Amino acid sequence: MNSPRWFWQVGKNLLGMVQTDSNLAVVMILVNQDKILLLKRTQEPICWGPPSGRIHVGEPIEDAVHRELKEETALTAKIIMPVQVWQGPHRGVDVTAITYVCETSDYAVVLSDEHSAFQWICLDKLTDIKDTVFDLKKWPALIKAAKAFIDSSIH
Repeated sequence: MNSPRWFWQVGKNLLGMVQTDSNLAVVMILVNQDKILLLKRTQEPICWGPPSGRIHVGEPIEDAVHRELKEETALTAKIIMPVQVWQGPHRGVDVTAITYVCETSDYAVVLSDEHSAFQWICLDKLTDIKDTVFDLKKWPALIKAAKAFIDSSIH
């Protein structure tokens, strides 16, 4: 597994680099104390997952994180750091997705039409979610690494 510093640098280096029609997306692990937000998708794959979406041409990546969170949940959040890069098929198209850990203090989700339900789930219950295409069992470690990196950077 790559170090958190590597992922942080990848995220910073990619900022603003989306200049053509790309299949680059952002995924947000949204943390509120010890809970994570999951959304039930209305489009394939219909399953539980985090807020996510495509990056617009010319849009800085961190702006896409904030925009997608606002569009899908009406929430605002603080970006902690990028923690994972994933590449693979999504709806028949190869996509590269950068996963960010983000924090919010708000629980008042307003869903877009892209989702039919939401739940705030405790970190220790993530593995209970079976209807998902995401590897949720890795998320507690990703969150812990992101927070440890930020804590070490402050001191």
